[in-house]
Amino acid sequence: MKISLKRVFHPVGQGAFYSEQIYSGNNVFEMVFDCGNAPEHNEESTIKADSKLSKYFKCRTQNNDWKIDLLFISHFHADHISFLIKYRRKYQVKNLIIPLLTPQEINLLLLGVALKEYQIDIKAYHELLTNPEKFFGEDCHIIKINSDKSNESNLLKTFNPIFKLQYTDNKLIIYHPDPQSHYYFPIWLYIPYDFIKYFCRLDYNRKISTFFTKTKLTSELLMDVKDITEILKHIEKKLKNIEKKLKNKNKNKNKIINIKPLNYLKAQYMKFNRDLNKICLGVFSGPVPFHLYSYLRNLDLKEYNKIFKEQSCLYTGDIPFNATKEINCVEEIRKLIIKSYASLSKLYSESEDYDFENNFDWHIGTLQIPHHGSGSNYSDDFFKLKFINAVICFGSNNGYDHPDEILKEKLLDKEKIIKEVSDYYKTKFKQKFEINN
Repeated sequence: MKISLKRVFHPVGQGAFYSEQIYSGNNVFEMVFDCGNAPEHNEESTIKADSKLSKYFKCRTQNNDWKIDLLFISHFHADHISFLIKYRRKYQVKNLIIPLLTPQEINLLLLGVALKEYQIDIKAYHELLTNPEKFFGEDCHIIKINSDKSNESNLLKTFNPIFKLQYTDNKLIIYHPDPQSHYYFPIWLYIPYDFIKYFCRLDYNRKISTFFTKTKLTSELLMDVKDITEILKHIEKKLKNIEKKLKNKNKNKNKIINIKPLNYLKAQYMKFNRDLNKICLGVFSGPVPFHLYSYLRNLDLKEYNKIFKEQSCLYTGDIPFNATKEINCVEEIRKLIIKSYASLSKLYSESEDYDFENNFDWHIGTLQIPHHGSGSNYSDDFFKLKFINAVICFGSNNGYDHPDEILKEKLLDKEKIIKEVSDYYKTKFKQKFEINN
């Protein structure tokens, strides 16, 4: 039976919506990585004139027919989840993978909405953050990466039983029956990786501490943020002390110094807000032909390396790869991929001491460039990620100058194939592969 995979980077503009469908005859398994956009950074005339994107959602969500077997949410900024709120109850999710949020982080995200940094339904957003079980429904199985239960091994449900999904050792494996033997064999692999855990916990904690020091806010004051009235009263008291100190330093004692509480809080929040991108999951997606054992048996991975290089993809969300000097981010991702494939190879290899790491070429076929091509999200180490296609998703009218021209020049210098996906529907980037099983 022919098995194929279709991967799509959808043209939502300043946001993120990526999907993969695995087809086996009339059967389909669907994965979605993030689902949202920030329309204020897109070309308004384009969104109004070109209704194909809205027709797409209308078609997928009609009669609750959009069935998502596996949904990854990288992080909870509105441009990555707004469609999940807008089309709520018009789709079904079987399995959800999200980063683990502390109560403090939840309230900082809610503060951003209360400050109107994002245009989103705050009540629904509050439920998504604080009670995802209720938001997605009781039939949705939720795994919070880095929680006490995230290391459990489970056989998860899918909408179509021809596909088996297993979560084990921090990876998700899709199995499909061999038409000859009817035994189930692995055909595809997803590896979520948690930026906070692996890369920058100390740096991130310092930024949180600085924000609370400068605002004098407390976790108790931020508890279940619904509006900012009480918070602004607190900020106002702090500002009176600041204004008093400034007057004492100023020679002109009669000079009026008026720092508005809302403006001050917004300024401090925006300095910190980008660091909330660090509460972010990335996901590696790649093939696992079940006759991997034959390549291992012959100690020849050339054919498999070719398949891997063409079909694999690394989704990065808004991960800031240059955020810290604590650890080499790229090297950690490489180790994670190698480790996951090596553990699978042990199921098929006859030799326990098979040197998988030195025989496996881990070139990634397609890389989603993080944070819409932001110039502050990469360092030179970033290019040690061996990839071919560089997909940059951004709004054509964004206020951040995404994508960064210097980054694009470096990508071209490194002979990467740049694929730009904006809010114009024709920029949609599609890939289709036959899964060699």
